[in-house]
Amino acid sequence: MTGAAPIIEGINGHREFLLTGQDRPLYVESRSEPFPDAASIETMLNARRNMDDWQEQYGTARTANNLAAVHICTGDLEAALAACQEAESRLIDMLQQGNPHPQPLTFAGLAMVKYNAAVLFWAAGDSENNWTFADDNRLGAHEALMEVGEDADEDVEFIRSALLTLPTR
Repeated sequence: MTGAAPIIEGINGHREFLLTGQDRPLYVESRSEPFPDAASIETMLNARRNMDDWQEQYGTARTANNLAAVHICTGDLEAALAACQEAESRLIDMLQQGNPHPQPLTFAGLAMVKYNAAVLFWAAGDSENNWTFADDNRLGAHEALMEVGEDADEDVEFIRSALLTLPTR
């Protein structure tokens, strides 16, 4: 994969880029071991999907986002799109249903998913619709971050700075 790297979120809420290297499995800078592969993340996502507890809803969205990031890095863009859509849908449902998960964190998660969707559409390449979808998702990420407001932490600022690196048309 070339261009902007997708963002993953760890269970501790720390966000960072998912990276690739020649002859190297997917990784993040903070870990010495390889990042889990798509099959491992899919297994975790399937288990989370069956949990109704509101606390698991964000975890499900985070896991779907991380799966999307893996698929973006490996070039499986259809699977990445499906995972982004699942994560986005879960987060929007949380916001609309008044889920007790802190709204700023939920909006930050939504911004991360929208950023990854923008990366996905830029990676998909040279099509007028892809550029439009990339721009729409980039703008959607900015809008979600505006909802975070003054509650921004370093991980939210990480998303903000990543958005600034995305190309615009």
